[in-house]
Parts: sequence; structure tokens; C-alpha cells
Amino acid sequence: MKFSVYGIYYKKFSLWNNNNIYEQFKKNFFVSSIAIITGLSLISCKIKSDNILSYSTNNSSFQLDKECIESYQDESKNNEHTVFITLSNTNNCRPKLYEFLTKNKNEKMNVYFNNVLIQKDIHLGNIHSLDDGFYQNLNNQSNLDLFKSLMNN
Repeated sequence: MKFSVYGIYYKKFSLWNNNNIYEQFKKNFFVSSIAIITGLSLISCKIKSDNILSYSTNNSSFQLDKECIESYQDESKNNEHTVFITLSNTNNCRPKLYEFLTKNKNEKMNVYFNNVLIQKDIHLGNIHSLDDGFYQNLNNQSNLDLFKSLMNN
């Protein structure tokens, strides 16, 4: 569209009349919106996560949620930061962990606490009953303090 000022013709410019610019804007807006929504979803999943401990092998993994821990007792001695964990039987936590451990017998396992590797390449030998509970080393005092804090919230 052209218009004239004092006999000089000018082309009227409109951002939205240029189809390429409009299409590029729509594409960028769509991609940006998807990226923002995905990022917010991941953040909210991370915040809502109650996974305290994660056990993983090459073949599978098991997430120990806060709800699965019936009780714990600080068993730290001589600079070993260990807790004794008693599992609840709700949601079949005890049988599921036992199944994971027996299924991965003689495998190497990594243990993560709060998404940080705390034990690497633990050899899974004979697995005993988890009915009474089990000991879990947390590596250092700050992990032990964080574990207690997460369990008490």
C-alpha cells in the first residue's frame, strides 16, 4: 500500500503485512511457549518428588519414597554416617525393594541420595529379608542432616 506526502510516494509498512515475518513470529512464539511450559513442568515435578534414595543397576532402578520409610534411626559412629531404615509395608514398598535387590543379585549398584551419587559400584551379594530393616550409609554429615530434615518435614 502506498501513500503520498508532498508528492513523494512512500510504501506503508506493517509488520503483520509481511507474511514471512508473521510466520517466523508464530513459529518462535510456539517454540518459546513449549520450552517454557516444559521447563516449568520439570521444575514442578522435581519440587513434588519425594524420592529420598535411588538404587540403580545397569538394568533397572528403584526409587525409595519418603512414604516407604516407616522409621529411621541414626546409627552413626566413628565418622560413619549411617541410618537404620525400617520400611513400611504400604504400597508394597518392602516386597518391591526386595524384588529389585534379588533380581539384580551379583550386579553392581549405585546409590543416590537427593540425586547425588553417594555409593558407587556396590556388589549385590546374598540378599536377606528386609522385614527388620537395613542400614544405609549416607557418606557425610551434611547428607545425614539433610536426610533427617527431609524425613521430618
